[in-house]
Amino acid sequence: MKKYQEIETETPEKFKRMTGLSHDHFQCLCDKTETYIEEEKKRNPLKQRGVKKSKLSLADCVLLTIFEVQVFFQKT
Repeated sequence: MKKYQEIETETPEKFKRMTGLSHDHFQCLCDKTETYIEEEKKRNPLKQRGVKKSKLSLADCVLLTIFEVQVFFQKT
């Protein structure tokens, strides 16, 4: 799997072919995910304890989720 930094420079058509989303929609999804995570941590501060930082960026996590969903639906 390519990281987001590698595919963000692709043409809009190739980016959409790889992810199923345009650059704008992908960025919107990342923003909404980041907002949700921040709100969840504020709502339940115990979720912050003992959690190690991810080595993947948020954009990479969203990209990985998109690829996993695509593979799942291709198999079914």
